[in-house]
Amino acid sequence: MAMNRDPLTATSPGPGEQQPLGVAIWGAGWVASAHGRAYTQLAAQGVRLVAIGSRREESARALAAQLGVPEARYYTDYDRLLADPEVQLVSLCTPNGLHAREAVAGAQAGKHLLIEKPVATTPEDLRAVLAAVERAGVTAAACFIQRWNPLVNALRTMRERGDFGQIFFATADYWFGRERPGWMREPDLAGSSFLVGAIHAVDSIRYITGQDIVEVEARGMEVGDYYHYPPVAVALVRYAGGALGTISSSLVGHTGYVLNLEIVGTEGSARNDQIYLRRFPGLQGWMVLPIPGPASGDVSQLPFPQLVADLVGAIRSGTEPRANLRSTINTHEVCFAVDRAIAGGGPVRLPL
Repeated sequence: MAMNRDPLTATSPGPGEQQPLGVAIWGAGWVASAHGRAYTQLAAQGVRLVAIGSRREESARALAAQLGVPEARYYTDYDRLLADPEVQLVSLCTPNGLHAREAVAGAQAGKHLLIEKPVATTPEDLRAVLAAVERAGVTAAACFIQRWNPLVNALRTMRERGDFGQIFFATADYWFGRERPGWMREPDLAGSSFLVGAIHAVDSIRYITGQDIVEVEARGMEVGDYYHYPPVAVALVRYAGGALGTISSSLVGHTGYVLNLEIVGTEGSARNDQIYLRRFPGLQGWMVLPIPGPASGDVSQLPFPQLVADLVGAIRSGTEPRANLRSTINTHEVCFAVDRAIAGGGPVRLPL
């Protein structure tokens, strides 16, 4: 339920001011703090965090205190949060298996959406979210945060410039053996190893190469008893342009955060921040780019401010955000295909 207080009075923007945009966060866990900080950094541009919702009001209050927005209204009922007339944009920061249902309800309520990845855990739910968003005419983005990483963008620019030539091998890995909350062990709420973590690897290598993945074979491995699905998975993939690659995921093991990105092409290659290009004749070895790559899974160190600013700009200009939902369809379908292949249905061809 919402706390009792008079709603803020909307005012017309003055000269040079931005139209106010009221934001709500639904879900008050770890990643919600990164969403909240990004919104509060846009306060001077008329972005206001007006509501925070969670199953437990004390969690919402704690997040509001952390973000320095004690004036925010608190909700423990999602439908009531959606009914708040001052909320125009909702960030969904709940467990993976809830995203699709909540996104559909948000779109039907006319709210713009920022949806934590994955947007859905099944192909049917993904299609339902896309249909609801497009039918409602709202703006929606998914939290594929590495699209704002400097190295990911540098490698993408190099590919667009032709530095790699024809790419025939492109690989990515996600390894991070950190402790995770209990809901992440359950397939109904988490999805799978790829949907929990390696979805970032899939999206990053797609974003860099500019190619969809069209075929997947995969194997999974049970390790320990914490996760009720294989926490280790490896996929062999084929890209639309003919290139091959591997994508791996490990939620276990004694390893820090790894998002490994490698490309081999006729004119050059990249191993994360190391490049070897034909256009530099006489190069004696790998050249290191002074550009930071994905190096941390700590949400406080990820480029959420850039993602949020891009979404807010898209809402106000009526354009598509960089991480618009249609641009993420293949990313999701690769993860679904990996899970199907592990279950015995491979090779799996895309689109599903």
